[in-house]
Amino acid sequence: MDKIKEIITTLDADDIREFRSFIHRQKKKKGRKDLELFELLQKKDSDKPLVMTKLLGLSNKEAYYAIRKRLIRHLTDFIMLKRMDADPTHAAPVMGFISLAKYLFDKKTKKLAWFYLNKAETLAIAHEQFDLLNNIYLLQIQQSPSEFAPDVHEIISKHKANRQLLEEDERVIFAHSVIRQKLQERRIEGKNMIFMRVIHQVLNEYELTEVVMKRPRLLYNIVSILRSMALVQQDFYDFEPYIIAQYKVAEEKYGFSRHHHFYKLSLLYMIAHVLYRNRKFTASLEWLERLHEDMQAYNGSHYGRFYPVYTMLVAGIRNFQGRLDEAIALHEEMLTQEKVKINIEDELNARLSLGTYYAFKIDYSKAHEVIWKMPTDRICEKRMGKAWLLRKSMIEMLTQYELGNQEIALNRLRSIERYFSDFIRHPSQRFAKRYLEFLRTYMNRPHHLDSEVFYEKLSKFEIPPSERQSTVDLSFYCWLKAKVLKRPFYEVLLEKVNQQNELGRIADNSQVINGKE
Repeated sequence: MDKIKEIITTLDADDIREFRSFIHRQKKKKGRKDLELFELLQKKDSDKPLVMTKLLGLSNKEAYYAIRKRLIRHLTDFIMLKRMDADPTHAAPVMGFISLAKYLFDKKTKKLAWFYLNKAETLAIAHEQFDLLNNIYLLQIQQSPSEFAPDVHEIISKHKANRQLLEEDERVIFAHSVIRQKLQERRIEGKNMIFMRVIHQVLNEYELTEVVMKRPRLLYNIVSILRSMALVQQDFYDFEPYIIAQYKVAEEKYGFSRHHHFYKLSLLYMIAHVLYRNRKFTASLEWLERLHEDMQAYNGSHYGRFYPVYTMLVAGIRNFQGRLDEAIALHEEMLTQEKVKINIEDELNARLSLGTYYAFKIDYSKAHEVIWKMPTDRICEKRMGKAWLLRKSMIEMLTQYELGNQEIALNRLRSIERYFSDFIRHPSQRFAKRYLEFLRTYMNRPHHLDSEVFYEKLSKFEIPPSERQSTVDLSFYCWLKAKVLKRPFYEVLLEKVNQQNELGRIADNSQVINGKE
């Protein structure tokens, strides 16, 4: 694929609209060939130079290549500015101050140059931008023969101390890679992951145990890796005690500064989420209260970033507490409010959850309306991943079935089985694979099945409490069970969740009594 065309395919509808405005930022004029090429590369299958030269009405290929260079320069600037705007680490303003200082040094405006270089240093220290600090100190040393510069030995001393911190960051990167590899190997081999053992072994090897606890950004990075593995394997019970223990040690022993507030909020959300996934709803709400309180600290500097996920998690708990109308109201309010700008990923999650809640309420027309307004499957998969798209496709299929569109539902089922054939072979998707098989059997002969025989087969594949599978898989199982028993789907789901919660508590208590924890 043409390199520029490949870059353009990474842009979503909002990005494309913003880029069209961005390309006119210097001067708006008609007949921009670079913008015309951008539009052509979005739509045309062919990207050959001769074809594009003709379509653009150019005299030769050299003119075409000149336009390509101009377009790639615009795309590079646009993407860089987008990345800077979305960067929570404050690296962008630091780099801006460094660039401004260099410009002022070149113009011999040394006093002002040192002012902005010192601002860059202060901000980089506060946000642990040790790689940028290295560049700042080298520039300070180069410019040290100046009446506005501090003592050069003082700068060199700070540079050496920063190098040690930068070396710690590098060791953390090495540790990240090793942890990922070890967990990936365990996942492929089908072995159970023992989070504490894997992490402690690697952190000790790289002499990082105490370093990680002192620096919330590093703790957040380590925990994020483990959480992503837990999400893939749909196994959160080993992850839960680890993240709670690490958070408590970090908070009690070292605390979280204002500059680490984003990482604190992220860890609080992860704890509340893992408790929700383990169906410990009361405990999850307690941590969510702490999250909501801290979201408002420092003038709510990170409120907008966490408001959507906080709201969706509260709504998810209300749903499983039998307070479905509250869950729907929370989502409707979030999607219609205008104070907080919600990113596309959170919006897609919210709309899918809202559609699901309407289905629980047996308002399938509203559920279909919500899901129908979502972007294409290709866009959804690109943004959210294959597992998310599988969930959306299955909910859409069941909604069509409930609306009486059996043929559409069966066609959708066949399409799902074809498209996700490789994906559902993975052990982590074994429940989804079996449910699709049961769904096909049921949908093909809903009125001719021997209910007792079908239910007996389905019951053998019921998710045991020891599996501790996600509420998503649980929902699909309960839909089938409700159909066979001719009972309301939502009623069966709540009954199953409450039953699993009770059996899970008994199993956990048994482990404690037997000394396994």
